[in-house]
This record gives sequence, structure tokens and C-alpha cells, in this order.
Amino acid sequence: MTGEWHEWSNHVLADLKRLEQSSNKISIQLQKIEIEIATLKVKSGIFGAVGASIPVVAMILYDMIIKK
Repeated sequence: MTGEWHEWSNHVLADLKRLEQSSNKISIQLQKIEIEIATLKVKSGIFGAVGASIPVVAMILYDMIIKK
């Protein structure tokens, strides 16, 4: 009986090690994804600000031309 348990305990330990490695890989991938999301948020904010400023600049230029 103890020989069987020893064999199964080796399988359990091997699976635990494999799961830990998988978990570590997933954690690393999650961190990379979080960084990519943060980068995209910053880029979208910048593009939004630039996109919103185009009509404002056009309106100011139009107003300056009309007043002359």
C-alpha cells in the first residue's frame, strides 16, 4: 500500500510543479496584457485629445477669417 501511495505522491507532486509553472506563465502573460492595456488607454486619450482639438482649431481659424 505504501508503495502505491509513494507512486501516486510522485504523480501529485509532478502535477503540482507543472501547475505552478503554468500559473507563473499565465501571471507573466497577464502582466504583459495589463501593460498593453495601459499603453492603449494612454494612446486613445492622446488621439482623443488631438481629434477633439481639430474642430476647435478649425472653428478658431474660421472665426479669425470671418472677423477680418
